[in-house]
Amino acid sequence: MGTQNDVVFSAKYDATIMLGGTVNTNIQPISYKTRKTDSGGSMVSFKLPESSLNFLAQNARGYMSYHTKVSNTNETITSVSGYYKHKVKNLSVTPTINWPLGGGLTISSSNTYVDETPPPYFSLEIK
Repeated sequence: MGTQNDVVFSAKYDATIMLGGTVNTNIQPISYKTRKTDSGGSMVSFKLPESSLNFLAQNARGYMSYHTKVSNTNETITSVSGYYKHKVKNLSVTPTINWPLGGGLTISSSNTYVDETPPPYFSLEIK
């Protein structure tokens, strides 16, 4: 089993800033929030950038690699699989009207997770 130092993560996105009629686009890095390796595998979590009124974040892309050494020379075929999951925040607004002359607004939020498919998978033969 490897360590966290065997996991290499790199991510970036295109940042477009609009100020006073001027549009400037450049590439910005994304740092990881959590990096973990254990007997179940390796994972990296990171927060996707958010757009605002004068800032557009798009084309986010990330890469994760894992460095390892073959310690069992009898094993000649190995497989690697993975999956990508991201959190989606849901916001719900519910207005209420009461008689006589009353009302309110209820705001609630929830999170769901979306799996991207198909999951990456490959096999290779070590010679």
